[in-house]
Amino acid sequence: MLAVVYGADRIERMGDLARHVAEAVCRAHPHPAVPTAVMPVFEELGRATVGMGRQLTMMLADGGGVSFELLRDADEHVDRLHEGLMRRIEGPNWEHGVSAAVQAALLARFYERFGDQIVSVARRLDFARTGELAP
Repeated sequence: MLAVVYGADRIERMGDLARHVAEAVCRAHPHPAVPTAVMPVFEELGRATVGMGRQLTMMLADGGGVSFELLRDADEHVDRLHEGLMRRIEGPNWEHGVSAAVQAALLARFYERFGDQIVSVARRLDFARTGELAP
């Protein structure tokens, strides 16, 4: 029962993070929310986190062959994308200005945290199933 309460809180946070991304995109419209040079990273962040969300949905429904470890590994990919983008933003070749750097860093953080929330819910579901809390 506690896993459900804990999971509901994390899923609500995922909704908040998704809303933050949507609001940033709406504010920037009709322009892109991030420089086109980093758009491929955000496209991959989107694919990865949406895929993780779908896998979590399967795990919530019936297990669907999805494991905590699978989602943890997917989150490590999201973390690597986030870290790579941050190195790019902080690097000497960033030519898009401070405002674009702040916006890109903030949006990337939303995606990174979204993935973290998925892993947190999966960890608790795994605990409810096995009785052991994964590291």
